[in-house]
Amino acid sequence: MTFTLHRPSLSLLPGFRDALAEEQADGQSLHLTPEALPAHIAALLARSHDVPPGRVPETVYWGVVDGEYVGRVSLRHCLNPHLERWGGHIGYGVRPSRRGQGYGHALLAAVLPYARALGLKQVLLHCDETNLASARIIEVAGGVFAGNTPNLEREGSVGRAYWIAL
Repeated sequence: MTFTLHRPSLSLLPGFRDALAEEQADGQSLHLTPEALPAHIAALLARSHDVPPGRVPETVYWGVVDGEYVGRVSLRHCLNPHLERWGGHIGYGVRPSRRGQGYGHALLAAVLPYARALGLKQVLLHCDETNLASARIIEVAGGVFAGNTPNLEREGSVGRAYWIAL
C-alpha cells in the first residue's frame, strides 16, 4: 500500500463521501449533502488563494492509499492571533475506519516538506489534552511541548501546544 497526498478532487469524491458517512455515524459531521460536495471541494481548493477577512491562506490535502481517501491535513501558511491560541499551522484528521493504522503519522510527516517549501522555520500544532493519540503523533514528528492552552473548540477543555522545527 502506498500513501500519497493529493489536493481534493472529484475523482476522490466516493471515498470522501464514505468517510463523511463514517464521521456522521461517529457523531461528527460537516453537515454536507451529497449535492453540496462538488462545491465543497472547490471551496477547499480556493482556501489557498481566496482568503476571506480574518482567515489565512490554507492548503488542504487528502491522504490517499491505493485510491482510497484515508484522511485530510490542512496547512495554514501563517498564523493570526486566533490560530496562535488554537489551531496552529497544521490540522489533520483520519477517517474513523482508518484510525490506529498510522495514517495520522503519515499525514503529518507528508505535509512538513510543504511547510518548509512555504519558508516556515517551525510549525505550531494543537491537540486536545485528552487526545493522547494526536499528542503522540505530534511528538513522534519532533513536536516539542510548549504548554497547555484553552481548547477554543470545546468550552472548558484544555489543549496542548507543540512546536515542530523544520
